[in-house]
Amino acid sequence: MRKLLAPDAIPARYRELAQIRIAAAQGARAAAAPALPQAKSADPEVASQAAAALSRWPARRGEAVAHIDRIVDEGKKKGAALPMRAVTNALVVYARAGAVDKAFALAASADLGRPSYVESIGAAKVLRFYDPALLGGLAELYQSAAERLLEQAVADDRLKHVAGYFLAESHLCAGGTSKAAALLPQVVAAAELPQALRSRAVVLQAAADARAARASPAFDALARTHAEDPVMLAELLGACVRSGAECGAVGGTARELAGKGQGERFRRLHWAIGMQHAAAHQPEQAIVALETARDKANKNKIDTNDPLLLNLLADLYLETKSFSENLEIYFELSKEFPAVRQLQEAGQGVYSMEYRSAGDVKIF
Repeated sequence: MRKLLAPDAIPARYRELAQIRIAAAQGARAAAAPALPQAKSADPEVASQAAAALSRWPARRGEAVAHIDRIVDEGKKKGAALPMRAVTNALVVYARAGAVDKAFALAASADLGRPSYVESIGAAKVLRFYDPALLGGLAELYQSAAERLLEQAVADDRLKHVAGYFLAESHLCAGGTSKAAALLPQVVAAAELPQALRSRAVVLQAAADARAARASPAFDALARTHAEDPVMLAELLGACVRSGAECGAVGGTARELAGKGQGERFRRLHWAIGMQHAAAHQPEQAIVALETARDKANKNKIDTNDPLLLNLLADLYLETKSFSENLEIYFELSKEFPAVRQLQEAGQGVYSMEYRSAGDVKIF
C-alpha cells in the first residue's frame, strides 16, 4: 500500500482507499477502532471502504451502518448503480452488524455480475476487472443470517440441542472458537441429541480444542475409534484440517480405509483426504482425491456434488494451470450462484495473460 501511495500520478481516490486500508491494518489488533482517515470525496467506493474498516470493531458497527445507509440512499436518489466494491463493502457492514434484511435487499437489487472496474485500451479492446471479494461479503452475510436464525431456534426447548450443534459448528467455521467451546459441552451431554450428531459434536469439540491449543490428542483417539467408519472418519479428518492441527495420524488412517472400499459412503472420505493434500500444498495429490470424490456422471452439478468440493477443485485446477477444467466448474456454478461469475472472469483473465491472448476468452 505504501508503494502505491508513493507515485504522484496515483489518482486521489486510490490514495484515499490505500490510506484507509493501511490505518485499518495497523489497528487490526487494537481493542478500539483507530483514527481512520475521513473520506474526503463523495465517492461511494471510498466512503463505503471507510465504513467497512470501521465495522471491524463491534462498538462502531452502528456508526458504520449509518454511513452505508446514507451511501445507499444517495445512490437511489441519483438513480445510479453503486460500484461493485461499494456493494461488497455494504454487504460486509450489514452482515457484521446483523442487519441481514438490509443486506439481502441490497443484494437482490444489485447486478452481482457486473465488473468492478472497466478500462478501454484503444478502440478495439476493453479490460474488465472482477473482484472476488464479493463472494467473501456474501459468505459473511449468509453466515450472519444463519447464526441469527439458529440463535432463535436455541431458545425453543424442542430444538435447542440440535440447533445448538449447528450453531456451534457455524461459530467454529467463522472463527468464533470461544463461542463454539461454550456451547459444545451442553450439546455433547444432551441425551435428547441424536447419536449421529452427538458423535459429530465430539469431533467439533476436538476441533475447538485444537484451535485454542494448536494441537488436540483427541483427534488421534477418535481416529482409532472410527477407523472402520468412512463417514465419521471423513468428518474427523475434515475438522482436523480446518482446525490447523497436526493430522498425520488421522490422515494415515483415512487413506488406509479409503484404499479398502468404494461407493457413495467413501466419497466424503476422499474429499477430506483431498483437503489434507491441498492444505499441505500438494495440488496434484489433492486433485486425484477430489476427482475420486466427485460424481462422475454429473461432475459439475451441485445436486450431486457439494459446491465447496467443486470450488476447491476449481482452485486447484487454476493453481496447476488446468484452465479449461477450472472454467468449466465456475461456469456451471455461476448458473446457480451468479456472483461466481466474478471468479470465472478472473480465471479467464489469468488464462488470457498466460497464453498471451490478444482478446477476451469467454465461456457463456
